[in-house]
Amino acid sequence: MNNKILLRNACAPHLSIELEAVKDPNEMHLCIPEAVRVRLGLEVTSQREVRGRDGSLKSVSYVGPIELRLTNHVCFIGALVTGEEVLIGSIPMQGLITTLAPN
Repeated sequence: MNNKILLRNACAPHLSIELEAVKDPNEMHLCIPEAVRVRLGLEVTSQREVRGRDGSLKSVSYVGPIELRLTNHVCFIGALVTGEEVLIGSIPMQGLITTLAPN
C-alpha cells in the first residue's frame, strides 16, 4: 500500500520532500534511495551490513536524523540508503503510531 509522506532533514528543516512510500512489514527500517538522501542533504553517519531479499549481505549507508510525517503522525529516525523506492519498515511505523504531530 502506498502512502504520501513528508521527509525532512531534521538538522536543516528547509530541506524536505513529499513523496509516495510503501509500508513494508518485511523491512525493519526506513529505506530511502540515494536520490532522496542527496535532495535532503543528509550526511552519511555510518555503514550498516544488511541482508538482501536474496540472502546476500551488503554494506549500505545509514543517514539521519530524518523527520517522517504521515497524516497527523510524526517521528524522528535514521534511514538506510538502499533501493529505488521509499520503504517504511516496522520501526518507523511503530514510532508513527505512538506519536501525533502538534496542530
